[in-house]
Amino acid sequence: MKVRKSIFIVVVCTFIVGSFLSTFKILSESAEFEKNRKKYTEAVLFTEGLLSPLSWLPVGSWEEKLERAEVFKKRSNHSHQVIVENGWALGLGALLVVLITVLLFYNQPILWKNLSISLLIISVIALIVGISTPMMELAAFNTDLTIPFNFSEASESIPAFEGMLEFLNFEVTFDGRMYYYYQSKSILGLIRLLFDQGNYLVGLAILIFSIILPVTKLLCTFGQLFSPKLARNKVVNFITNYMGKWSMADVFVVALFLGYFSFSNMSVGIETQTEALIGLYCFGSYVLLSILTTHFVYRSRIKRESA
Repeated sequence: MKVRKSIFIVVVCTFIVGSFLSTFKILSESAEFEKNRKKYTEAVLFTEGLLSPLSWLPVGSWEEKLERAEVFKKRSNHSHQVIVENGWALGLGALLVVLITVLLFYNQPILWKNLSISLLIISVIALIVGISTPMMELAAFNTDLTIPFNFSEASESIPAFEGMLEFLNFEVTFDGRMYYYYQSKSILGLIRLLFDQGNYLVGLAILIFSIILPVTKLLCTFGQLFSPKLARNKVVNFITNYMGKWSMADVFVVALFLGYFSFSNMSVGIETQTEALIGLYCFGSYVLLSILTTHFVYRSRIKRESA
């Protein structure tokens, strides 16, 4: 049993170190992703195209903006790729830790405690990434927007110019994407934005349900797992057991988060694109892991009291 415990400690410590490095890389690349994505969309925003007189010229302005925007697009895509790779590494590492824990302590009374420890560590990492990185990318744009200029009808209404203005028919095309709206925020970024805009009630609700309650529950679960005294504490039991019912509030917060963006800009004839980012997957993973951990800690407590 001592050998198994030693292996478990080594595996957990290795995962903590590896996950710390991956989490740091994800957070740093997420900041780069947001910065470069913002520069990319701002370079080809409709104010730089439709509302810019120079962009209507046959050569020059719009093409130069597209070239400049492409640089930021490539940088943001590279950051996104790094985030995805590190996210997969975190997920596979977490799965490996759980499998090793089960294999080491299968049919052992200590299984539930060690499994709870593994899931708690994974939950902490998932929560940190989930609230700190963008959850959803939403954009409204036109691709290869073409604006025709047809003077045929005008020539028919002016007999003196009938047949002459038809030669002036032409169209202007803005190649590539022209953005009207782009938004990408993490939970922390959204809370900051809501408070800056004076939406204190909504910002406070998201702060409580997405950060304060999850962190409080994790701390109480840690205490309940390692301290028999805290395990019998009524307040701690209330937080860990009955707050499980509030887990769906986390999902509701995510729904509010997505709804906040999806209805911010709706316009007929404009293409829209939404993409779930790593923050959404990690926060959703935390919600599921939190429910499982509460169950495993309860099983661990039952095993300990019956021993």
